[in-house]
Amino acid sequence: FSTFIPTRKNLRVKTFETLYRAFKKRISIELIWVVYQPDKFKKIIMDDQTIYCIKEFSDGMDLLKKLNPDLVLVSKGKELIHYSASLASKALGIPLVGFSGATLDNRHFGKDFHRLNIEPVSSVSKKLLQNKLPIDSEEQSQFLRRSRFFLYKYRFFIKTQLAVKKNIFRIIILLFRDFINYGLNRPLPISKLPDHYILWDELEINRYQYYGIPTEKISVVGNPLLDDIFHKISTVKTRTKTNDKIKILILTDSLYEHGIWSYNERESFLTNLFKKLQEDKTILFDIKIHPVSQDKTYYQNLSKKLGLSAKIFQSEDLFDLINNYDIIVTYGASTTHTELSLCGKKTILIATKHLPTFVLVDEAIAAGFIKQSYSFTDLIPLIHDFHEQEINLTNEFIEQRNKYFYKFDGKSGDRAADSIIQFFETMKSKSD
Repeated sequence: FSTFIPTRKNLRVKTFETLYRAFKKRISIELIWVVYQPDKFKKIIMDDQTIYCIKEFSDGMDLLKKLNPDLVLVSKGKELIHYSASLASKALGIPLVGFSGATLDNRHFGKDFHRLNIEPVSSVSKKLLQNKLPIDSEEQSQFLRRSRFFLYKYRFFIKTQLAVKKNIFRIIILLFRDFINYGLNRPLPISKLPDHYILWDELEINRYQYYGIPTEKISVVGNPLLDDIFHKISTVKTRTKTNDKIKILILTDSLYEHGIWSYNERESFLTNLFKKLQEDKTILFDIKIHPVSQDKTYYQNLSKKLGLSAKIFQSEDLFDLINNYDIIVTYGASTTHTELSLCGKKTILIATKHLPTFVLVDEAIAAGFIKQSYSFTDLIPLIHDFHEQEINLTNEFIEQRNKYFYKFDGKSGDRAADSIIQFFETMKSKSD
């Protein structure tokens, strides 16, 4: 299940690409995607992958009866579409596997993590009133589009509950509870429906046990999302100075798209950043925006307005770009900051909105290959000073990296595929 057509690459798609490659080395497999987004589209076939639109189905039972999969993979939380598929899987006797979220690591934020535990209710309300989803372009903006799509997903969930013969009074009680929880922005609880769970780290086990999930149902494999990163970080290097120009790659963050910034806040920050860098003729910069959630047209228009000559990258892989640049400049709070920390690339992190640092960023700051900037005034001197410095990954930093990331060896996808295949064969033998 995906929130967008998987020809675009976000963390979820990259995770499943890794799993898919591992499966193909072992068995014959057909991968079925179900995309839930506001706009309907026709079925897409890519090699041995088929992509369906959620709007072809009335509810979770209708979906699984028509697609007839041998196995269903869902996220661990009670997200509406995933939980609908889980209810239908249990009713139809289809083996169900839950997996950790498609993220580098949600457990180990930096020291300010508590600030993100609960967003203000006003922020949640602001999200619901938005005219587009984070993945939408400006052209897709429609009146209350985000709220209307949320209501569509909840109707799908209610129809699924009715289809699996849930008690109507129970459905009503859950409806009120869910709307209260969503309004307070409480995290989704773990679903207890899957027959088997694939986790990225041993430290997650206690949380699952808290929900009454036995350890026999759990396999800890490491994070498949890190497999490609493991193989690529050895190729990352600090660029050798070859001329009098300093090449900067700016990594943007989706603060506006996720309702943290207003349109004007984004416009003001980016305009001030780009103008500041333009002041120094020895600095050349390009821009890398989020592959899914950001609108390239906006950045193209802003670039034209400011007279920039910067290239704007979107679909390109970060690790295919960074060796062409001396320093990365970024802001916000993003898993990309963890990726940069993993490889030891020189990075300047501009402080914004008192957001927390992601996993390993504090350690990278301590090791000296991420520098923090607290105002645009000190940015240019910091860039020049940082450019002259030599940096190396220390043994202490590598120990911290290995501590945070369970089995960081490039083989997590293989372990996940082996675990799922073994689980499926066990379930199949029981049914026979």
